[in-house]
Amino acid sequence: MGRKSSRYESPNRLRVRKNRRVKMHYRVCLASGEEFDASAPDSPLEIVCGRGETILGLEKRILGMQPGDEREFIIPPEEAFGVHDAELMKTIACQDISHSSSLDVGRQLFLRDKGTQMMGRIVEIGEEAVTADFNHPLAGEALHYQIQIVQVDEAVPDHLPA
Repeated sequence: MGRKSSRYESPNRLRVRKNRRVKMHYRVCLASGEEFDASAPDSPLEIVCGRGETILGLEKRILGMQPGDEREFIIPPEEAFGVHDAELMKTIACQDISHSSSLDVGRQLFLRDKGTQMMGRIVEIGEEAVTADFNHPLAGEALHYQIQIVQVDEAVPDHLPA
């Protein structure tokens, strides 16, 4: 009598797929080697895969992994925080900025554009205007990830998208 193959996965060895809850440890570095973020040893990141709870490039690259798997990969800007968009560099008159007396390079500021509030940071200060960058701070950056899958479970209905 031959062994039957099962279409079902062992519950303690589920693979990552859409709508499964995933716990993982991670470390992410910039191209310079500088560590940008990492999970704490006793606090893995927990997401429901496919819900957009993390960047697309990470969700795509963990598909099919199972508890105990470790992987390293690079996520290009297009699948992370996007490419740097020159149109999101804005010149703003100093008089249009509240608290303009305390303008400093690196200071965050908010701008309402077509009904949307955007957060940026000052990158240059001129006599009458400042230049601010409203791109995500990691726009244009490739992200180097080290991942270890800790646990994969079926998501309970209250964690699934409506």
